[in-house]
Amino acid sequence: MSETAHLHLFHGTDLKYVQSILNVGFVCRENKEHWLGNGIYFFIEKDVARWWTTKPSRKFGSKIKNPAVVECDMYIQREKLIDTTVLADYNRLDELSREFVIEYFNSVSDEEPITAYNLRCLLFNWLFKEKDYFAFKVPFTLSKRPYCDADFSLVHDLSIQYNEIQVCLREDQQRLLYNKKICDAT
Repeated sequence: MSETAHLHLFHGTDLKYVQSILNVGFVCRENKEHWLGNGIYFFIEKDVARWWTTKPSRKFGSKIKNPAVVECDMYIQREKLIDTTVLADYNRLDELSREFVIEYFNSVSDEEPITAYNLRCLLFNWLFKEKDYFAFKVPFTLSKRPYCDADFSLVHDLSIQYNEIQVCLREDQQRLLYNKKICDAT
């Protein structure tokens, strides 16, 4: 029997989408520069999901006028999840990325421009499609400290970083989500 992972997740959105999310499900807006491929994005912290809805950024076509956060649980077979907060998964991703590079660069022409953002999105889309992964859990650090209000931060200057953790779920795997509810609206 395979091991199951449980993730408690938060999705920042506009209040006008909440009823549809609760009744029908999430809708993936495809973009060739999505951080973890084309899927549905979550944070593991409610405060970060709330922050995301209120700070100016490219939200892939979404203008958030009335911030809201949807909370849910995901139960997933462990082998269908790459969690790079776990060293073994990080190494597995590194190994798979080598396979991806060989396949990808053998199939494209030199004329196709590619950025690091495009390449990262292509890698995760490839993992969804070719390797049948359902979700990715990946931390990243933003060097500009967008979560901090102060101009000076000793912890930042001492190289103590906050790692924002995002989870991307393949759109066709929404059956893995349970207990969807609105947990925060302003």
